Amino acid sequence: MIHPPLSPRSPNDSFGLGVEIALAWQFIFMAVGLIMLFRFFRFPFGGVLFAYWGLIQWLVLIPLYFRQRTKGRPLVGKGILVAGCSGFLLNAGCDFMIGLPLLPHWVATVI
Repeated sequence: MIHPPLSPRSPNDSFGLGVEIALAWQFIFMAVGLIMLFRFFRFPFGGVLFAYWGLIQWLVLIPLYFRQRTKGRPLVGKGILVAGCSGFLLNAGCDFMIGLPLLPHWVATVI
């Protein structure tokens, strides 16, 4: 069986670099959300940004992923996706743990 030649890979292509890029953007989102929440307490966007950063982060991470893929750095793109998924799952788990004590109250108001 003849295999096609591998395309040349960028020397800066590493999974770890993608994880570092994604983590940096996630911490930037969290910091901006906290600053907006406490600095501008009446500005509701800060609370939304902080509470839903697990979803909002994809507005930045998906374009970053495609940008790295077009630059010929697929491992960096994979690192961005894996770190983004991990961040989303962590955020969802924390939101659930914070909301769990309020669950009986929510159920009682619905019924």
